[in-house]
Amino acid sequence: MAPHTYLCAAFSALLALATTNAFSADELEEVVVTAQKREQSAQDVPIAIAALSGNELEHLDLQSSSDITRVVPGVNVAGSYGGQLLSFSIRGVTQYDFSLHTEAPIAVYVDEAYLASQQMQNFGMFDVDQVEVLKGPQGTLFGHNATGGAIVIRTRQPTDSVGGYARLTYGRFDQVKFEGAYGGPINDTLAVRVSLYSDKYGPYTKNIYPGDGESNDDTQAGRIQLRYHPQRRYRLQPQCVRLQKHLQHVPPSFPDPREDACARDAASARHCARHFE
Repeated sequence: MAPHTYLCAAFSALLALATTNAFSADELEEVVVTAQKREQSAQDVPIAIAALSGNELEHLDLQSSSDITRVVPGVNVAGSYGGQLLSFSIRGVTQYDFSLHTEAPIAVYVDEAYLASQQMQNFGMFDVDQVEVLKGPQGTLFGHNATGGAIVIRTRQPTDSVGGYARLTYGRFDQVKFEGAYGGPINDTLAVRVSLYSDKYGPYTKNIYPGDGESNDDTQAGRIQLRYHPQRRYRLQPQCVRLQKHLQHVPPSFPDPREDACARDAASARHCARHFE
């Protein structure tokens, strides 16, 4: 056998060994979900589920709850009143009645708290640990308003280590966005975490009729969480959330110019009537 044959065989064996080591070093991390009200590996849960970690949300720049539809297949969102009311759709199951008292067939939970109103489902996502989208009926564990699926959001919880972060962004249309959180232990049994969020930008469209700008947003939110853990088996974790959102996405109305012109001055009403006859 020629010497170059041995060289090729040795190179092939070395390449196979390097490829094996590379695959073993890049093994997929286990995805832990709480779709069945307990921590489990996503591979052990018999549910069509899509899970996004907090780092993935930051990398994909998902800023609001409606942005979930950008990255999860089969999930859409419809809005009314200029985006003030949202209704999620999973696999085509949705609700097109945007009345304030109507609940959608897609249940949205944030830290085990059910957001019943469609007006509550449009919010900024900040200091989030994980988002889980459960496809298909989930009524056994998430109630009768989960016939189409559920969206479960878990925020970052207080821990026994001190830490936090702050992020400031400036963008087009004078957008100023701030997101930050800080927390840690107070004593051996009590820990706290404070999260703040602010997103404000100016109008990016112009309404010619009244002369004002449209499509601007001003969102302010905060969250305070406490974790009281006196014993290994018991834990109390209350939290207080405050969110204030001012939207100006309502499409402008264009009334009859004859009515508008004649309503400004009663004396000119007769002139308007003659003009448009």
